[in-house]
Amino acid sequence: MHVRFINLARTTALAVTFFAVTIFAGTIISGGNANADSFDAFAEPVQTIHLSASEPGRIDEVGVKRGDHVRNDTIVMRLDSKVLEASREIARLEAESTTQIDSLNIEYEIKRNRHEQVLKLLGKGAVSREEARRSEADAKIAELNRDAAIEKQKLAALRLVEIDGRIEQRCVRGQVSGLVIDVLREPGEYVSTADPHVATVVVLDQLRCTFFVSTAVADLYRAGESVDVMMERTGASGERRVAGQVEYIAAVTQADSGRVRMDVLIENKDRQLRSGLRCRFDSPHTQISNAPAFENGRLKR
Repeated sequence: MHVRFINLARTTALAVTFFAVTIFAGTIISGGNANADSFDAFAEPVQTIHLSASEPGRIDEVGVKRGDHVRNDTIVMRLDSKVLEASREIARLEAESTTQIDSLNIEYEIKRNRHEQVLKLLGKGAVSREEARRSEADAKIAELNRDAAIEKQKLAALRLVEIDGRIEQRCVRGQVSGLVIDVLREPGEYVSTADPHVATVVVLDQLRCTFFVSTAVADLYRAGESVDVMMERTGASGERRVAGQVEYIAAVTQADSGRVRMDVLIENKDRQLRSGLRCRFDSPHTQISNAPAFENGRLKR
């Protein structure tokens, strides 16, 4: 009787222990609550470019509107550059003109030939050495004048390149292949150095979701790893599963929240996914990894 009572007590205690551990395991498996291993974020463009003017000026032309697709060489806006255009035309004419060089070259050839003739006459005693030195100096000066004109033409060509660069600086280009979502200036308005932002372009070929996960979850993933993300549907209730790739995992845990930043990229080449939708990341690695294990009806230590 006493033995049966002891066996019954042991069986009851084992059952209670197993039941309690099972509840504990289920709690861990579910993460303690429904959202313990579930993290929310919003899908954002992989790039958001705030296009800015590189120098102040009055806007002469706006080449895009909201919703336009641009490339990296698309002119979004152009600042007034009439003065620079006039200076460019002057520099172009100076760089292309050869009149002065041709005339000075002819003058140099004449004085060089004259100097050669004077040297021949000097050998015959027909002219003085002073006359020979003067003809040599005249030929040398003519040569230097020609070389100076050539250098002046080269400087004009360099000035033309400089002016072209300054005119290009007054053009705001798309910089990337993307979509214009905001245009902040109109023709005639002035752009200052204090507020150079003129338009915003986003790249939607990929979407980025920035999750802040627990340190335990962050340690389970590496950059480049494929993951699944749940994204809310547009025009219907519920979510859909989309493939993503871990882009970045912060090396530092935020002290105030105990969370780690993890960026996930979602391919969107066909532009079927909208930016701004809520996304959810469930970590499958942690759902059962911390559940207690049993061996021969006993909890393993």
